[in-house]
Amino acid sequence: MKKITQASLWAVVLIFGSCAATDVVGSMAIKSFDGMTQALGNNIALNQDEGVFGIRSPDSDVFRVAQDFNREITPETPDFELEFAAQPFLDAGLNGTLLAGTDSVQYLLEGDKLMIRFEWAQVPFAPVPTSALVPQTQLLETFKQILANFRDKIGYHEKLDHYGISLGDGHMFEWAKDLLTNDKDMVFILNPEPLIKAGLDPTKVKGWVFAKVEILDGAGKTQFVDKLLKPFDVK
Repeated sequence: MKKITQASLWAVVLIFGSCAATDVVGSMAIKSFDGMTQALGNNIALNQDEGVFGIRSPDSDVFRVAQDFNREITPETPDFELEFAAQPFLDAGLNGTLLAGTDSVQYLLEGDKLMIRFEWAQVPFAPVPTSALVPQTQLLETFKQILANFRDKIGYHEKLDHYGISLGDGHMFEWAKDLLTNDKDMVFILNPEPLIKAGLDPTKVKGWVFAKVEILDGAGKTQFVDKLLKPFDVK
């Protein structure tokens, strides 16, 4: 098992939408996403009734992806959803009554789960080929549609050698370019600010790392931002 430490998460360079990232994403994002989903095996599932894929972590956190962003097909399904056990956040002071979202990002406490839902756009996806019979293959086809329609939302972390989806409000889902050499195969990344406003002490969330992350902004300038990170080794 590869060791994951806070020190290894401290310095991250984030590149979104730059020329340097374009070739990398174009040549490897799809291949690496496929490698991650294949490694997760039965932790990838498709709910046919709701039209949504579930990518489940070893800790049972879930990243959900709508099979189609067409509201006529999936009217009740958000484009993306993150789901975590609520108790670590509640123990760290989160007050669900203070959670505030927007039209595109919603925060919900339901039962023992904390969920963050994301709406991007009303975009119909091309039909999945009939040859795509298993959830991993179907999900890969959906990811190709996401990449084709929302190229600016897919980025590459050069130092961590990760690809990522920028979900909204500073939250992300990332995966390793190479699962055999990376000690962080899959990472949930949260912007703690909305949760801090709802009472959370980010330093006390069990199972998560609160760290300063170095990023490049849209102007190419370096800045440090606070993030909550939960990495997994799935290979």
